[in-house]
Amino acid sequence: MSVAEIIRDIETLERHLQPILVGDSVQVLEQARAQLMAFEKTTRRRARKNREQLPWEIRITSERSLKFRQSWDEKRLQPDLFCRLIGPGEEGWPFQRQEFVIRVWSLDDGLSYRCEFDGNSIREWLKTQSKPDRVLFRFHFDRAEKGAKGTLFHLQVGGKPVEEAREMCWFTGLPGLPRIPAPPMDLFMACELVAANFFNDHFERLCEEPEWLAIIRRAEQRTVAKYYQMCRDHMAVSDLISRSLLKKLWNK
Repeated sequence: MSVAEIIRDIETLERHLQPILVGDSVQVLEQARAQLMAFEKTTRRRARKNREQLPWEIRITSERSLKFRQSWDEKRLQPDLFCRLIGPGEEGWPFQRQEFVIRVWSLDDGLSYRCEFDGNSIREWLKTQSKPDRVLFRFHFDRAEKGAKGTLFHLQVGGKPVEEAREMCWFTGLPGLPRIPAPPMDLFMACELVAANFFNDHFERLCEEPEWLAIIRRAEQRTVAKYYQMCRDHMAVSDLISRSLLKKLWNK
């Protein structure tokens, strides 16, 4: 996985996402690119001495998330995302560490406060807000830590809140289960997922752009090629086998 390639691709990502990002969110991508550029500069100096592969990191915090505009397809919703990705991975996997969160915020009073379900504390809290922002859903795309139960790469709905006092999520205090099998996620594929679901007209235009398709293709090759190859290899075996696909994808 080439860090220089990812740096160039993030710059391309900035241009193509600009119409659907809140203004200062472009700077969030610029900061992610700067993190990798600083790593690359350090690596070039050290590589001359020992040629070891040093870890690199992309970190977008929840407080300074990559924030998208109000959805064009559902005006009551606004998505954002944040992540921590550490690479390179081992044994052909893309990341050593993968923590990826997509949040869906309400911009509508009727969604942010539901009299049938929410207590007075939510109503009073909303009165103190300049607008009715509240997290409805939070999706975690994670890589399991060593020894944790579940598939190596999985999706959780809810998950541990990071900014509980600001989110006031619809679903809070949920158990950490189930962990649903899911392919690895990276920054490019997550942005594509958000665009397709919340800004479909823009997504359809992106699908006609060779430059966009090129960065997504590279992201797919870096991030999910091994995952789907494992699935294909498993399904190609016609004889009785000793484990299911789920077990094959299970964390060790």
